[in-house]
Amino acid sequence: MKFRLLAAGALLAASLANALAQPAPKAYATPQAVFAAAHKAAQKDDWKTIYACITPESREAITGQLVSAGVLFKTFAASDKSGKFAELSKPFEAAFKKYGLTKDALDKLKPEKLGPDATPREQALAARKYATAVEANDRPAFVADMMKGMAKFDKKHKKVGDATLKDVKITGNTATATSVEKKDDGTEKTEPVAFKKVGGGWLIEMPLDGPRKKGGGPKRPAPPAPPASPAPPRE
Repeated sequence: MKFRLLAAGALLAASLANALAQPAPKAYATPQAVFAAAHKAAQKDDWKTIYACITPESREAITGQLVSAGVLFKTFAASDKSGKFAELSKPFEAAFKKYGLTKDALDKLKPEKLGPDATPREQALAARKYATAVEANDRPAFVADMMKGMAKFDKKHKKVGDATLKDVKITGNTATATSVEKKDDGTEKTEPVAFKKVGGGWLIEMPLDGPRKKGGGPKRPAPPAPPASPAPPRE
């Protein structure tokens, strides 16, 4: 019994030390403040900061989608005889190895199987289970590493322009607004933005329904949810 108490005490002390070593999440006093922080980070492709600016549910969704996307890329690479896809998937292979996402660990998750007609929201919710494969403290770095690899597939990847937040409407612990981004050609791109108050501070709530049709906003697009039954790439 004494040994168990000592062991439990050691584990508790280690947990407390780890918690104290982690920087406290920044609390944004207003929707405008978190929007400005996320937009500035998006202009620099700073995904760790963007991760800190979104709600816990959004963090879980994007982490799960990236794990799921990584599994998809690995499947493609294994079926690609040309070797081209295997080369492109190297950043994902490296991230999986770095964060301990082994085949055995992923097989134990048994995420929900979806049909080809599953909506983006259904795909995103199902993918959230994959987030548990990554340790909570590792998720910001994992997302950043995976998004660097995803950028290689985004041929239209462009720097985010200057943007302002208009028509902010707060209702209790939620808020809505409109992002207005100035493009290089002088036109403006608008997009609705949702916010949620969590633990006394405001955070951005990412949509689970896939990319918005109007585009824009304080973000780099979240990775699309992969298809339920991927086909190997053509040679």
